[in-house]
Amino acid sequence: LPSPDPVRMPPDVVPDVRSYGTAIDAWARSNTGGDGARRAERILRRMHAARAADPSAPAPTVACYNAVLHAWARSGERGAAGRAADVLSWMGALARTGAGVCPDVTSV
Repeated sequence: LPSPDPVRMPPDVVPDVRSYGTAIDAWARSNTGGDGARRAERILRRMHAARAADPSAPAPTVACYNAVLHAWARSGERGAAGRAADVLSWMGALARTGAGVCPDVTSV
């Protein structure tokens, strides 16, 4: 049997910031290289999209972004530095528009 997609949830399940953060951090620490980093980033982007569609949805925290940055840093995958730089740039751009959090000392 194929493993279930960890990003899909039943329509009656509404994740909060802790559940999103836990899933992001779990994939970031999964020791699966680029796959874990991609999955962590996908969940972060899903969280951001949910917030953009519904202002009552949980907003990504600086810890969520930092977990994705850490995942790319540890991945050992070719192009990981560029992916991390893209996430950091995205984070900074959102912060400048007021739609996100500012990078902190851990982010940079």
